[in-house]
Amino acid sequence: MTACFYIAVSLPICAQASPWPRGDNRLFVATNAEFFIATDDFLPSTPDEATDSYKRYDLKTYAEFGLTDQITLGGTVIYSQSTISNRFEARQASGFSQIEAFAQHQLWASAKSVGAVRVTGGVPTRFETGLRPNIETDGAVAELRFLYGRNIALKPFKIFASAEAGYRKRFGDAADFGQVDITVGVEPTDKFLLLLQSYNAKSIGNAADDGVSFDLYKISPSIVWRLRKRWAIQAGATFEYAGQNVQRGNTYFLGLWSSF
Repeated sequence: MTACFYIAVSLPICAQASPWPRGDNRLFVATNAEFFIATDDFLPSTPDEATDSYKRYDLKTYAEFGLTDQITLGGTVIYSQSTISNRFEARQASGFSQIEAFAQHQLWASAKSVGAVRVTGGVPTRFETGLRPNIETDGAVAELRFLYGRNIALKPFKIFASAEAGYRKRFGDAADFGQVDITVGVEPTDKFLLLLQSYNAKSIGNAADDGVSFDLYKISPSIVWRLRKRWAIQAGATFEYAGQNVQRGNTYFLGLWSSF
Protein backbone atom coordinates (compact mmCIF):
# COMPACT_ATOMS: atom_id res chain seq x y z
CA MET A 1 0.00 0.00 0.00
CA THR A 2 1.31 3.48 -0.81
CA ALA A 3 2.59 5.90 1.79
CA CYS A 4 -0.12 7.60 3.77
CA PHE A 5 -0.49 9.00 7.25
CA TYR A 6 -2.53 6.99 9.73
CA ILE A 7 -4.29 7.57 13.00
CA ALA A 8 -2.93 4.53 14.84
CA VAL A 9 -2.62 1.65 12.38
CA SER A 10 -5.89 1.31 10.53
CA LEU A 11 -7.77 4.60 10.22
CA PRO A 12 -6.30 6.69 7.39
CA ILE A 13 -6.46 10.43 7.86
CA CYS A 14 -6.38 10.96 4.09
CA ALA A 15 -10.09 10.27 4.18
CA GLN A 16 -12.66 11.61 1.76
CA ALA A 17 -11.75 12.15 -1.90
CA SER A 18 -8.15 11.31 -1.12
CA PRO A 19 -5.30 10.90 -3.61
CA TRP A 20 -4.08 7.94 -1.53
CA PRO A 21 -5.61 4.60 -2.55
CA ARG A 22 -7.65 2.72 0.00
CA GLY A 23 -5.65 -0.51 -0.28
CA ASP A 24 -6.66 -3.97 -1.41
CA ASN A 25 -9.97 -5.09 0.20
CA ARG A 26 -9.99 -2.13 2.60
CA LEU A 27 -13.25 -0.30 3.29
CA PHE A 28 -13.75 3.22 4.61
CA VAL A 29 -17.17 4.70 5.48
CA ALA A 30 -17.93 8.23 6.71
CA THR A 31 -21.46 9.17 7.78
CA ASN A 32 -22.20 12.84 8.48
CA ALA A 33 -25.18 14.65 9.97
CA GLU A 34 -25.12 18.19 8.57
CA PHE A 35 -27.10 21.38 9.11
CA PHE A 36 -26.95 24.21 6.55
CA ILE A 37 -28.36 27.68 7.18
CA ALA A 38 -28.31 30.52 4.68
CA THR A 39 -26.59 33.78 5.53
CA ASP A 40 -27.52 35.63 2.30
CA ASP A 41 -31.00 36.69 1.22
CA PHE A 42 -32.49 35.04 -1.85
CA LEU A 43 -33.65 38.35 -3.28
CA PRO A 44 -32.93 42.01 -2.46
CA SER A 45 -35.54 43.18 -0.02
CA THR A 46 -36.92 46.41 1.37
CA PRO A 47 -38.43 46.87 4.85
CA ASP A 48 -41.86 46.22 3.33
CA GLU A 49 -40.82 42.96 1.65
CA ALA A 50 -40.46 39.47 3.10
CA THR A 51 -36.93 38.08 3.40
CA ASP A 52 -36.60 34.41 2.55
CA SER A 53 -34.71 32.05 4.86
CA TYR A 54 -33.31 28.67 3.94
CA LYS A 55 -32.36 25.69 6.13
CA ARG A 56 -31.36 22.16 5.21
CA TYR A 57 -30.63 18.96 7.14
CA ASP A 58 -28.49 16.34 5.40
CA LEU A 59 -27.57 12.75 6.16
CA LYS A 60 -24.48 12.04 4.05
CA THR A 61 -22.77 8.67 3.56
CA TYR A 62 -19.44 8.45 1.75
CA ALA A 63 -17.69 5.12 1.13
CA GLU A 64 -14.43 3.90 -0.43
CA PHE A 65 -13.42 0.31 -1.18
CA GLY A 66 -10.00 -0.82 -2.34
CA LEU A 67 -10.58 -3.12 -5.29
CA THR A 68 -6.80 -3.46 -5.63
CA ASP A 69 -3.82 -1.55 -4.25
CA GLN A 70 -4.13 0.87 -7.19
CA ILE A 71 -7.90 0.99 -7.84
CA THR A 72 -10.43 2.45 -5.41
CA LEU A 73 -14.20 2.42 -5.93
CA GLY A 74 -16.70 4.47 -3.97
CA GLY A 75 -19.64 6.80 -3.88
CA THR A 76 -21.72 9.37 -2.04
CA VAL A 77 -25.39 9.33 -1.10
CA ILE A 78 -27.05 12.35 0.53
CA TYR A 79 -30.61 12.51 1.88
CA SER A 80 -31.85 16.07 2.49
CA GLN A 81 -34.73 17.87 4.12
CA SER A 82 -35.00 21.54 3.17
CA THR A 83 -37.20 24.48 4.12
CA ILE A 84 -37.63 27.90 2.52
CA SER A 85 -39.77 30.28 4.54
CA ASN A 86 -40.77 33.90 4.92
CA ARG A 87 -43.50 35.73 6.82
CA PHE A 88 -46.11 34.57 4.31
CA GLU A 89 -45.37 30.90 3.69
CA ALA A 90 -43.01 27.97 4.11
CA ARG A 91 -42.07 25.36 1.50
CA GLN A 92 -40.46 22.03 2.31
CA ALA A 93 -38.87 19.22 0.34
CA SER A 94 -37.16 15.99 1.28
CA GLY A 95 -35.46 13.25 -0.69
CA PHE A 96 -32.14 12.10 -2.09
CA SER A 97 -30.22 15.20 -3.12
CA GLN A 98 -27.06 13.49 -4.38
CA ILE A 99 -26.25 9.99 -5.66
CA GLU A 100 -22.80 9.55 -7.18
CA ALA A 101 -20.26 6.79 -7.78
CA PHE A 102 -16.59 6.94 -8.74
CA ALA A 103 -13.56 4.90 -9.78
CA GLN A 104 -10.05 6.08 -8.94
CA HIS A 105 -6.71 4.84 -10.30
CA GLN A 106 -3.31 5.51 -8.80
CA LEU A 107 -0.91 7.08 -11.31
CA TRP A 108 2.23 6.95 -9.18
CA ALA A 109 3.35 6.66 -5.57
CA SER A 110 6.54 7.36 -3.64
CA ALA A 111 7.50 7.72 -0.01
CA LYS A 112 6.46 11.39 -0.05
CA SER A 113 3.84 11.86 -2.77
CA VAL A 114 1.07 10.17 -4.69
CA GLY A 115 -0.99 11.01 -7.78
CA ALA A 116 -4.32 9.66 -8.99
CA VAL A 117 -7.11 10.19 -11.50
CA ARG A 118 -10.78 9.84 -10.63
CA VAL A 119 -13.90 9.51 -12.80
CA THR A 120 -17.27 10.27 -11.17
CA GLY A 121 -20.82 9.87 -12.44
CA GLY A 122 -24.05 11.02 -10.84
CA VAL A 123 -27.72 10.47 -11.61
CA PRO A 124 -30.33 13.24 -11.44
CA THR A 125 -32.53 13.10 -8.37
CA ARG A 126 -35.95 14.54 -7.65
CA PHE A 127 -34.52 16.95 -5.09
CA GLU A 128 -31.08 17.78 -6.46
CA THR A 129 -30.16 20.06 -3.56
CA GLY A 130 -33.34 20.18 -1.55
CA LEU A 131 -34.96 23.50 -2.37
CA ARG A 132 -31.75 25.54 -2.57
CA PRO A 133 -32.01 27.89 -5.56
CA ASN A 134 -29.29 28.52 -8.15
CA ILE A 135 -27.40 25.22 -7.71
CA GLU A 136 -29.81 22.55 -8.92
CA THR A 137 -29.33 20.68 -12.18
CA ASP A 138 -31.88 18.93 -14.42
CA GLY A 139 -29.61 16.18 -15.71
CA ALA A 140 -26.88 13.69 -14.92
CA VAL A 141 -23.33 14.76 -14.07
CA ALA A 142 -19.86 13.44 -14.93
CA GLU A 143 -16.50 14.56 -13.62
CA LEU A 144 -12.84 13.98 -14.40
CA ARG A 145 -10.50 14.84 -11.53
CA PHE A 146 -6.75 14.72 -10.93
CA LEU A 147 -5.51 14.36 -7.35
CA TYR A 148 -2.09 14.96 -5.78
CA GLY A 149 -1.09 14.25 -2.20
CA ARG A 150 2.13 14.83 -0.31
CA ASN A 151 3.44 13.81 3.10
CA ILE A 152 5.16 16.97 4.31
CA ALA A 153 6.56 15.97 7.71
CA LEU A 154 6.63 13.15 10.21
CA LYS A 155 8.34 14.91 13.13
CA PRO A 156 7.71 16.57 15.54
CA PHE A 157 4.18 15.79 14.30
CA LYS A 158 2.63 14.57 11.08
CA ILE A 159 1.60 17.00 8.32
CA PHE A 160 0.15 16.23 4.90
CA ALA A 161 -1.48 18.18 2.06
CA SER A 162 -3.48 17.35 -1.05
CA ALA A 163 -4.69 19.27 -4.09
CA GLU A 164 -7.38 18.26 -6.56
CA ALA A 165 -8.50 19.77 -9.87
CA GLY A 166 -11.57 18.63 -11.74
CA TYR A 167 -14.02 19.45 -14.52
CA ARG A 168 -17.70 18.66 -13.89
CA LYS A 169 -19.98 18.20 -16.90
CA ARG A 170 -23.69 18.72 -16.23
CA PHE A 171 -25.98 17.07 -18.81
CA GLY A 172 -28.86 19.49 -18.87
CA ASP A 173 -29.38 23.23 -18.98
CA ALA A 174 -27.12 23.94 -15.97
CA ALA A 175 -23.60 25.25 -16.63
CA ASP A 176 -20.50 23.07 -16.31
CA PHE A 177 -17.86 24.14 -13.81
CA GLY A 178 -14.28 23.58 -12.76
CA GLN A 179 -13.27 22.70 -9.23
CA VAL A 180 -10.08 23.09 -7.20
CA ASP A 181 -10.00 21.58 -3.69
CA ILE A 182 -7.13 21.82 -1.20
CA THR A 183 -6.64 20.00 2.11
CA VAL A 184 -4.02 20.46 4.82
CA GLY A 185 -3.90 18.03 7.73
CA VAL A 186 -1.91 18.12 10.96
CA GLU A 187 -1.82 15.21 13.42
CA PRO A 188 -0.37 16.53 16.72
CA THR A 189 -0.97 13.17 18.47
CA ASP A 190 -2.21 9.75 17.41
CA LYS A 191 -5.59 10.64 18.94
CA PHE A 192 -6.34 13.89 17.08
CA LEU A 193 -6.24 15.23 13.54
CA LEU A 194 -6.76 18.87 12.52
CA LEU A 195 -8.04 19.50 8.98
CA LEU A 196 -8.35 22.71 6.97
CA GLN A 197 -10.04 22.30 3.59
CA SER A 198 -10.87 24.70 0.77
CA TYR A 199 -13.52 23.98 -1.90
CA ASN A 200 -13.70 26.18 -4.99
CA ALA A 201 -16.18 25.91 -7.87
CA LYS A 202 -16.10 28.20 -10.93
CA SER A 203 -18.75 28.08 -13.65
CA ILE A 204 -17.61 28.17 -17.27
CA GLY A 205 -20.80 30.06 -18.18
CA ASN A 206 -22.32 27.65 -20.70
CA ALA A 207 -25.80 27.40 -19.19
CA ALA A 208 -28.65 26.95 -21.68
CA ASP A 209 -32.12 28.48 -21.49
CA ASP A 210 -32.90 28.99 -17.78
CA GLY A 211 -30.14 26.68 -16.50
CA VAL A 212 -28.25 27.73 -13.39
CA SER A 213 -24.68 29.04 -13.40
CA PHE A 214 -22.78 29.83 -10.23
CA ASP A 215 -19.40 30.32 -8.54
CA LEU A 216 -18.89 29.25 -4.93
CA TYR A 217 -15.90 29.34 -2.56
CA LYS A 218 -15.82 27.55 0.81
CA ILE A 219 -13.44 26.92 3.67
CA SER A 220 -13.88 24.10 6.18
CA PRO A 221 -11.96 23.58 9.45
CA SER A 222 -12.59 20.38 11.41
CA ILE A 223 -11.14 18.12 14.08
CA VAL A 224 -11.04 14.33 14.09
CA TRP A 225 -10.86 12.37 17.35
CA ARG A 226 -9.94 8.70 17.24
CA LEU A 227 -12.15 6.71 19.60
CA ARG A 228 -10.74 3.27 18.91
CA LYS A 229 -8.53 1.48 16.44
CA ARG A 230 -11.09 1.61 13.62
CA TRP A 231 -13.45 4.40 14.70
CA ALA A 232 -13.22 8.18 14.81
CA ILE A 233 -15.50 11.21 15.17
CA GLN A 234 -15.22 14.35 13.04
CA ALA A 235 -16.73 17.72 13.96
CA GLY A 236 -16.47 20.95 12.02
CA ALA A 237 -18.06 23.65 9.91
CA THR A 238 -18.01 24.85 6.31
CA PHE A 239 -18.22 28.58 5.58
CA GLU A 240 -19.24 29.83 2.14
CA TYR A 241 -17.33 33.11 2.10
CA ALA A 242 -17.70 34.18 -1.54
CA GLY A 243 -19.76 33.36 -4.59
CA GLN A 244 -21.84 34.57 -7.51
CA ASN A 245 -25.44 33.78 -8.51
CA VAL A 246 -25.97 31.65 -5.41
CA GLN A 247 -27.24 32.17 -1.90
CA ARG A 248 -24.38 31.54 0.53
CA GLY A 249 -24.53 29.94 3.95
CA ASN A 250 -22.74 27.91 6.59
CA THR A 251 -22.81 24.16 7.30
CA TYR A 252 -22.18 22.55 10.68
CA PHE A 253 -21.47 18.81 10.75
CA LEU A 254 -20.74 15.83 12.95
CA GLY A 255 -19.46 12.62 11.40
CA LEU A 256 -18.48 9.06 12.22
CA TRP A 257 -15.52 7.46 10.40
CA SER A 258 -14.93 3.73 10.26
CA SER A 259 -12.27 1.66 8.50
CA PHE A 260 -12.17 -2.11 7.95
